[in-house]
Amino acid sequence: MNFGNMRLAALTLVLLASTPAWAQEETITVGEAVFPESISSTKDGDLLIGSFTGGTVYRVAKGATTAEPWITGIGPVVVGVFAHEDSAYVCSNGEFSAPQPTLKVFDLATAEETASYAFPDGGFCSDIAVSPDGTVYVSDLRFTEGDPGRILRLNGDQLEVVLADPAIRGIDGIAFLDGELIGNDLFTGALYRIDTAAEPASFEALTLSQPMSGPDGMRTTEDGSALLIVEQYGNRLVRATIDGDTAEITEIAAGLDGPAGVAQIGDKAFVVEAHFADMQAGNAASEPHMVREIALP
Repeated sequence: MNFGNMRLAALTLVLLASTPAWAQEETITVGEAVFPESISSTKDGDLLIGSFTGGTVYRVAKGATTAEPWITGIGPVVVGVFAHEDSAYVCSNGEFSAPQPTLKVFDLATAEETASYAFPDGGFCSDIAVSPDGTVYVSDLRFTEGDPGRILRLNGDQLEVVLADPAIRGIDGIAFLDGELIGNDLFTGALYRIDTAAEPASFEALTLSQPMSGPDGMRTTEDGSALLIVEQYGNRLVRATIDGDTAEITEIAAGLDGPAGVAQIGDKAFVVEAHFADMQAGNAASEPHMVREIALP
């Protein structure tokens, strides 16, 4: 018996078992110093990606492996990006020292700006979701203790506040599931069910089957059965299935590098790695920013 070969085979199995699920998948290059924060898929199978530092929205044509600048000169902090029908909704923010939170709308065919809506009383435009009836909602994430996190709704030519509470100052990713607005909390790891029909709107925290660490980007699965969520601090992609007041959290992929956004096309999830730890330390990213393509189970 060749014990050397046996040991080599055993070591190979250990290495395979410890390899992240996306290691054999393809990647899309976004570029250097982009610090991508959000991603969305269009009805044509393209991807849109926001840049936290570049004031740019990148576009990846269907099947391409490199992102190209599509909209420039906004922000300079561009976070939430959401494609819906023929429009791209973009969260454009000024520098932290001069906040100018604005929801901008662009034509997907021409990249022309078609509308712009300033936030009332400042804030930080973080993410966008569109309800089944076509109403646009936006989350307002707050970084200062005691400030109220908010949910805003587009009503005519202005954004109106439907929910404001310091308890949800970490409200970040939002998405509709079974007609209900669900929000996650970057700071507490919570998932909230938000009743937008109540006056004023109300929220309740769901019971999680396992904790999440820094949930950020969140999208409804294409079949409408669950939510895909990336954990910026936990470095994971998970699926959340909601039943009553409980959310079953199932890990899909681990070992990501500060993921901040997720989109789905068919049986693939596309995850942007933000490298925010590098940005906060004042360093360039250790590698070009990438979108990881992950097979969904």
